[in-house]
Amino acid sequence: MPFLPSESSSESSSQSSSFRAIVIPAASHVWPTALAFVGGALTNRPHLELPHRLKLPVVPQSVFVFTSIAEDPEASPQELAAPIEADPTLSLELLRQINSIGTGLRQRVASVPQAITLFGPRRTKTLVLSCALQNATSG
Repeated sequence: MPFLPSESSSESSSQSSSFRAIVIPAASHVWPTALAFVGGALTNRPHLELPHRLKLPVVPQSVFVFTSIAEDPEASPQELAAPIEADPTLSLELLRQINSIGTGLRQRVASVPQAITLFGPRRTKTLVLSCALQNATSG
């Protein structure tokens, strides 16, 4: 609760001045009106119909497991590689991306743990996400 010096205090700076509390009333009368407005804005919209043959991309569960493990700074390359190796398509695409000419590696990467060791968890996470999204949308 904020305090302001009282207007009636005429004490010197060496003594403590008296303070009065400023009470800010709760805006309880505003919330129901605001909620009704937001609720009405959401419910009064015209209904949208989706196309009958709408295909949404599906990202494999192994990508979510990998990203959650990658958040742990203490995770080993073998722990990080386990969910990727469980999905053969994802591991193949990851190794294909890593072994491409654009990465500039002189030796060929043969395993997912080796790729994670060479590129680090952060860059591998970026590659895994891009491979998964590319596979999901190319579909």
